[in-house]
This record gives sequence, C-alpha cells and structure tokens, in this order.
Amino acid sequence: MPVIMRYKLTWGLPSGGPGVTTLFAMPDTTEQVFADAARAFLSDALNQATAHDSLPSGCTIQGEGIVDNIEVTDGTLTSAVPVTPPAVITGTGSGVYAAPVGACITWLTGLVHQGRRVRGRTFLVPLANSAFQNNGTLDTAWLTQVRNAATTYIAGAVNPAVWCRPDPGTTNGAAFSIAAGSVADKAAVLTSRRD
Repeated sequence: MPVIMRYKLTWGLPSGGPGVTTLFAMPDTTEQVFADAARAFLSDALNQATAHDSLPSGCTIQGEGIVDNIEVTDGTLTSAVPVTPPAVITGTGSGVYAAPVGACITWLTGLVHQGRRVRGRTFLVPLANSAFQNNGTLDTAWLTQVRNAATTYIAGAVNPAVWCRPDPGTTNGAAFSIAAGSVADKAAVLTSRRD
C-alpha cells in the first residue's frame, strides 16, 4: 500500500494556545531529511531583514521528534519514525501584532482528484507587524521572501505533497506532489489553530 510522510510543527504562542502546521511529503527521502527541510522552509519564510523577524517575539515553532508514515488511501498510521527535532525557531519581530492574522500559502499540484483541483494550504499565523504594509496588505519584501522559500522547498531534497483525505464510505485518499506555491498579497485570518 502507498504511504506518505507527515510531519507536525507546533507554534508556541503567548496567547490563544498552540497552533500546528502539518506538512506532507512523498517517501522519496529519509524522515530526518523531511523534518529538517520542513524546519528550513518555515525558517526561510519567516526571515525578512534578520533571522525570524517576521515571527513575533515570544512566539516559537518546534518540530516534533517523530515523522509519521500514513497509508494514503485510508490514513492508517503505518509507522512512527524517530528523528532529531530541528532547532526551535524563535520569533524576533518587535512591536504589536494581531494574533489571528498572517498569510496563507496555497500549494498547487496541477492535478484533479474526484472532480476537484488538488490544492493544500499552510497558514503562517501570526506574523509580526513588519510583514505588513500600512494598507494592511503583505509587505513586498516579505512576500518575495516567502514565495522564494516555497520555491526552494519544492525544488529541494524533499518531494512535498498534498494529501487528500479519504471520504469514508465513498472515496479513498490520494497524495499528489506539489508543483508550485502561491501566496496572495492579502492578510489571512486563521480562526482555528489546527493547520
């Protein structure tokens, strides 16, 4: 049966409880390489002028010490592989920020499953005020940075993917490689802390 790797990174936030970013990849590399690449992607995305200055001070992101392998068609956990957790990302952004506001990366596959385009999303919430312009849209320099981080992640040693969850009783799950990442120049509001 086909499997896909799943890795979770927890956002430690001063208010509102923790958040979770979940990323998927095809099993084309080792679990450790996947964990390190996931951390590198978020680290790169949250840099603007200095390291992690787009992540508010007091916020952290910590990858788990396990990468799960799940069966694609039904989501069954097939193995949990220990990895060395990558270094914690610690926010250095100063000033006030809005806790539920940030940006959204849409992962594009260019493929169709069950009559729908296969896309995934990763929210980067919250972002420091330096990631925004005075009109409330995303800062141009930061937008370039996060788009470049997504491109580098896709082209790197990992084959990132979108997993379409199974619809019980009707369709099996499926996994598709990501072809591109798109980030709209607008703020995204995250109403749930699970990604």
